Amino acid sequence: MGKILQDQLQKDNLLAVNGAASDQEADFLGTPYKATTYHLIGGFGAGSDLMWDANINLGYRWTSGFSTTIGYRHFEVEYEDDTFLYDVVRTGPMLGTYIK
Repeated sequence: MGKILQDQLQKDNLLAVNGAASDQEADFLGTPYKATTYHLIGGFGAGSDLMWDANINLGYRWTSGFSTTIGYRHFEVEYEDDTFLYDVVRTGPMLGTYIK
């Protein structure tokens, strides 16, 4: 199967919602745990037909300057114009660290 390479500039309108059960300095319900989430949706035909991204994480603060997170992310974009089709789904686990 051959490869087709093409550069394409795409701009999307986005609506974002983001939340956290605590900030980096505070405990979650008196524990060193932290829960975060964000959600994006966009496109609406202005750029892509539809674009959305969702992420949820659970973190643990080991010290005041170091924490780790584990989570799950799903990303999807559907874009099409006359000669270009971009239909992508990426999903899977995430790991992260925070060092202050």
